[in-house]
Amino acid sequence: MKDTALLEAIANVETEMSDALAKSSSLFEPDSAVLPDSGEQQRRLKFSVAKTRFATAPSYSHSLWLADMDCVPPSSLAASVSSFMAGHFGYQDIDIRRDITDYLKRDGTIIKPEYIVDIASVVAGIALALRTFCETGDKVMVVSPTYGPLYSAVTQNKMTPVSLFLSAECSDIDDLDRFDTEARALVLCHPNNPTGSILSPKAQAALLARCKRHNILVISDEVHREFHFDQYDNRLPPVPLFGYGVGDCAHSNVISFCSTSKAFNLAAIGGASYAIIANPSLRTRFIAAVDNEHLEAAPISKIALQEAYRSHRCWQHEIVDCIGTNRAYAKRLLGLMKKENTISLDSASYFLWLDLRQLFSGDILEACCRRGVIVGNGAHCHAPGFVRLSIACHPTVIKSALLRLFY
Repeated sequence: MKDTALLEAIANVETEMSDALAKSSSLFEPDSAVLPDSGEQQRRLKFSVAKTRFATAPSYSHSLWLADMDCVPPSSLAASVSSFMAGHFGYQDIDIRRDITDYLKRDGTIIKPEYIVDIASVVAGIALALRTFCETGDKVMVVSPTYGPLYSAVTQNKMTPVSLFLSAECSDIDDLDRFDTEARALVLCHPNNPTGSILSPKAQAALLARCKRHNILVISDEVHREFHFDQYDNRLPPVPLFGYGVGDCAHSNVISFCSTSKAFNLAAIGGASYAIIANPSLRTRFIAAVDNEHLEAAPISKIALQEAYRSHRCWQHEIVDCIGTNRAYAKRLLGLMKKENTISLDSASYFLWLDLRQLFSGDILEACCRRGVIVGNGAHCHAPGFVRLSIACHPTVIKSALLRLFY
């Protein structure tokens, strides 16, 4: 499609989607609000380190490599945090378990409060679980591609990662590529980061049954579960916790990790994270490990969780609705650009997972940076040639970034 014809076609799409795009534009900040001005020190990591980490990227680059959203958290949440800080001092004892169970119950997931163990961060919790339940030199299966720090949690604990590739509908676990019955644990993102894929209940049941048969612990990172969409990019309820709802005891060998940092954009204060462990023996050992390493969630993050879970479900729904708009818009643009075959955009994600192996040769991250688009490097997810691009941003940024990449 000629450049003029393409721009006209994009304008037609924007007219068709005008109301939804206007709503998304009102919630996500435009580039002019967040890109660094000359000489101004920026505090947002995605911009502040761009010049040093991505030295060849022009100053006008779109910075879409981090998993945060270009929107301000609810103002009353900030007020609650500020009020707490002004009136409390010393060590604090704040119980968030009831808030979490009530939050999960609204989407149909029933757990007991005692299942919950608060933790400083999901990645720290996963690394701690590996140290607690595995030994140096053990094999650990990692469902791939996946978030790079999960691989690092395995290797930095001097264990051996074994990549495992699953399809959403896999049912015959005996035929899975590289399923290692000698592994001590299996680590996965569910929903997957970066692809957004979700394993069907049948696939979960089969995988969990085989892990249980070989005494393999399942460790699941579930921080993106709220970003769940149907085939038309309409918001769905959060993805159920891994293994819950596929059998009464299916999750007995599962440790699930969740957080407010993604769903409510609270990375700036280290949004409260927590593990859900139904098995009392596993839970007792993990609590002891958390206590020993002082890895409990900070009181200020617990206050933020309480405010978010009690009062801001509607805000979170609104954000997910707008991300659904951005997903639909991005897919329409990629269709006009004849680049549908480059994209993987599964049912639970605010990322575009793009296969650029046919577009660029050599260093693909470098090629994207030179075009003014800073993306997540697929090589860090053990998928060289792919890039991860966040679309939790203003729609005009999505359009500009895709045009820069493909034209």
